Parts: sequence; C-alpha cells; structure tokens
Amino acid sequence: MGGLHTDEERGRPDTDRGGAGGHHRTTVHEQPAVDRHRIPGTVAIDDYHQYFHGGRWTEEPPELADGEIDWLATDEWFAYDLRVTEPIDGLSLRVASAAGFGGGDLGIVVDDAPVTRVQFDATGGWYDWDRVDVALSLEPGSHTLRLVVFDGGWKLSQFELV
Repeated sequence: MGGLHTDEERGRPDTDRGGAGGHHRTTVHEQPAVDRHRIPGTVAIDDYHQYFHGGRWTEEPPELADGEIDWLATDEWFAYDLRVTEPIDGLSLRVASAAGFGGGDLGIVVDDAPVTRVQFDATGGWYDWDRVDVALSLEPGSHTLRLVVFDGGWKLSQFELV
C-alpha cells in the first residue's frame, strides 16, 4: 500500500549520532514493563511499548501532558503489543487538532504489514476531541499495532479496538 512503510523503511529502532564527541541520543523510547494490552478494549497513547520520536525528546521518557503527546510530529510512530481475545472489526481514534493545522494523516500497521491510511479534518481546537472510526480486522492472538504519523500537527489521546 503506497505511503506505509515497515521498520526497515522508516523509523526503525536506531540511534542518532550527533552532538559533541559522538554523543548518542536514543530516538526510540521503550517501555518493556508494559504488559500486552487485552483487546477488545481502550489503550491510552502513553501505554506504548515503543515510541519512535526521531530525537525530538531529549528526556527519557518523553514528557507527556495528561497522558497525551502534546503535538505529534511527522514520521513519529507508536507500537503497541496486543493480546486479542475475540475477533475485532474496528478501530476508533480519539484525536484533536486546531483549525489552522488542518487535521491529520496516520498509517496503521499490524504485525509489520501496512493495513490502511487514515486522514481526518481538524476538530476545531487542541481540546476539541473527536472520534475517527476505521475498519480494522484482527483475529484472536498476539499482534503488534503500529500507528505511524504521516502528517503531524495534531493530538491523539487513546484508541479503542472493538
């Protein structure tokens, strides 16, 4: 599917080599202690297993505001390990975007396979939350869901798989 990429093509866990003396800065924040999310259910954006941020965050872990990444940037991605207990046919995203930023563009990848691309309009403000519903099929079992930001300038607080 055009525009969706695997880890090898975009944002694979790696390090940036920059700064004085070859200082290494991690671009992927990992939370290995987070258990697999039981699905169906709701997952907060900050309950990721991996977050590729391209080095824009200098602190570890990245600072969150009320459980949200304050402003998603182009080419960031979040990976979530899931334990699906019954068939899933939909994904609902809780998003917000100021009118001047024009909405968002997001790719959905399951088990390293691109599934779909979602585009949505601005919601009218940074705290004017709206739901974006997407058809997504998952069979019972263990899966990794990755949300890839193609066009940043918006917020995501959580998603629900039903």
